[in-house]
Amino acid sequence: MIELTDIRSRVVNILQDGGFVRWTKTELNNYIHDSLLDLIRAIKLPESDTSVTISSTEYLIPLPTGLMNI
Repeated sequence: MIELTDIRSRVVNILQDGGFVRWTKTELNNYIHDSLLDLIRAIKLPESDTSVTISSTEYLIPLPTGLMNI
């Protein structure tokens, strides 16, 4: 799996901004995050509708595998 730092490094090379003068690391991370969300929405990973019971004493809720949107 490719790591965020590897993706950001490639972007920085293409943008020729190795010193993060024009775009900060946070800005680049946000743009990368947004583009990944757009890609996931475009390829339409499987979605699932499931009802779960939420208890006042439990903080973990089991989610279906392959879940895309809540």
